[in-house]
Amino acid sequence: MVSSRIGFFIEVISALLSVFSCGIYIAGTYHTVPPAWYEDAEISMSTFFLVYWLFNVISAPKRIPALFSLQSAIDAITVVPVVITTLLGLCEMTFGVFAAARVLKFLRVIR
Repeated sequence: MVSSRIGFFIEVISALLSVFSCGIYIAGTYHTVPPAWYEDAEISMSTFFLVYWLFNVISAPKRIPALFSLQSAIDAITVVPVVITTLLGLCEMTFGVFAAARVLKFLRVIR
């Protein structure tokens, strides 16, 4: 994906969003009630990461190994909980439950 200009641009955007996501997680720990925009930002970034993850799996030459790779596992652990709670309409009640998954977002930055 990085071999084209668009692929490189998408990788840079993904890296920046990963850093920003970690930053807002850390900032959110300093508040007893996170700011109103926090939830919207979390859902927006998780949606981007979900599309990015699906695009990487679909565009991989070998989809099954790509689906079970370490990068894919990191994406699943950090994205799926937010997507599920959003689809079920449980955002207000469960965003605190997935703090462990949010901590793992630093792995997105490292990769």
